[in-house]
Amino acid sequence: MITVPALPTDSLYKFLFVFGIILLITGGYFATEVNKKYRVLILHVDSVTKNIKFKSLNLTKNTDSLKKQLDYLDKTVSKNQKKMDSLGKSQFHNHKDFILSKKQSANLKIEKIKLAIELDKLKNKHAELEKKWKEISDDGDKAESIINYQTINMDFYIWFPVIVIFLGCIFTGLGGFRWYFKIQYYQDKILEMQYLQLKKDIEKKGITGRSHHEPLNHKRVRK
Repeated sequence: MITVPALPTDSLYKFLFVFGIILLITGGYFATEVNKKYRVLILHVDSVTKNIKFKSLNLTKNTDSLKKQLDYLDKTVSKNQKKMDSLGKSQFHNHKDFILSKKQSANLKIEKIKLAIELDKLKNKHAELEKKWKEISDDGDKAESIINYQTINMDFYIWFPVIVIFLGCIFTGLGGFRWYFKIQYYQDKILEMQYLQLKKDIEKKGITGRSHHEPLNHKRVRK
């Protein structure tokens, strides 16, 4: 089993220092995760924007083409109506002219009916395009609301690691500074003094021990 070391409780400054280190690591981890989420959000926004632009471009082309067809049909219907009006006002000199006029009038009526049917089809297509435009507008509004919501969440995710890292720096700096100059510095001094005292004691014991014995470089006097 993995044992997690407990936080030091023998000193408040040491606790602050270690806790600050933990905050720095946590803040760094969250900052990395926020960066990943931000990149995903940017890609999502870019994808939605491109999709809406692509649909809008296609609908714009179809709408322009449909408007041209409607304009052409309107002009054709208008010309057809003028011809029918002119036939109604014309005077016939003989029975043949009358029969010809009736045939032309019938043909114009048939053409008018065909044009009306075609015009209705185009109007239905225009209504479908208007519906698609509304769908794109609704999709854009939904995407904008989702993006705004995610952006608000991103603001929280961005500021959270910043605050955590800021607090980690304060706790680490304050705890480390106070820990060293209030505790560790004096502990080092005490250890140094103990070391010097121990060194003196060893030197004294060494001198005292040699005083009862013959020096190492002592030469015997020959009798």
